[in-house]
Amino acid sequence: MSKRPGGITALAVFNFVFGGIAIITSLLSIAFIENAQKEFEHYGLTVSETVLYFTFSFALVVAVLEVISGIGYLRLKNKMGKQLGTIFAISSIIYTATQVQFMEGATGFMVVPDFAYPVITLFLLHLTFRDDFTAE
Repeated sequence: MSKRPGGITALAVFNFVFGGIAIITSLLSIAFIENAQKEFEHYGLTVSETVLYFTFSFALVVAVLEVISGIGYLRLKNKMGKQLGTIFAISSIIYTATQVQFMEGATGFMVVPDFAYPVITLFLLHLTFRDDFTAE
């Protein structure tokens, strides 16, 4: 087995940290859905409970994809690492874009990391480390 580049290890660690935090916040958001609904109402937004459940559940799925792809990075697996990492990154960009649209741009500069990390991930997976992943 080839030696794993340090950049892939770092990317995996970031996936574990960011994904773990996102899993926890998604589960807490689902558990306290009524509070989230009241918070939206405080800002003048009416959001149904169903929409919130869907949104937080989608965020949970994206976070789980992030963690699983991190495991694939460490193992240098094409499907579990590179392909799942790509799915995570694209899903994360879509999720963030819909959140910005939903919040009517009110989130401002705070969405930069939410867009930047998946874009950097795509860049690293498909350009920098494209030849480091093995076939399953």
